[in-house]
Amino acid sequence: MRAVWCEPAFTEDDEGKQVTIIGESVKVDNETRRVEWTDSSPPEGVLNATITSVWEWGNAGDVPPHIVLDNDRCVSIPPIAGSGKTIDLAFAEIMSSPAEGGGDARINTKFFTPVVDRGSEVTTQLMDARQVEFGQKKFSHFL
Repeated sequence: MRAVWCEPAFTEDDEGKQVTIIGESVKVDNETRRVEWTDSSPPEGVLNATITSVWEWGNAGDVPPHIVLDNDRCVSIPPIAGSGKTIDLAFAEIMSSPAEGGGDARINTKFFTPVVDRGSEVTTQLMDARQVEFGQKKFSHFL
C-alpha cells in the first residue's frame, strides 16, 4: 500500500484570514498559493470569504481535511502544487469483517507507517498513517 503526503494549502494558522479561490490559485490574505485539486474541481464563488475553522485528519474522525468558511460552506483542503511525497506503508489493521449474507462488503482498516521516537531511548513505533507528518507535509491520500 502506498500513500501520499503533501503540504496542505490551509493550516490552522489560516483561521480568521480572508481566502479567494480561483482555479489552481488560492489567495490567503495577501499570499498566493498554487494548488492541485486532486479529488475535485476547484470550488467556485469563493471570493474574500473568511476561514472560520480548519479541519485536518484526526480533528473530525475520518472526515477528509477541509476548511469552513464564514457562510458555513465547506471546502476540501488541496495540497500545495508539487509538494507530494509518496511513502510505502507496510502494516494494516483489520478492524471489522464484511457483513454476512451479502450485505456491505467493506472492511474497516487502518494503515500504519513506522516512526522513530527519539525520547530518552530511541524506539521504532507504528503510527496511523493519517497522523504522521514529514516536516510541513501531511497525509493527503492513498494510491
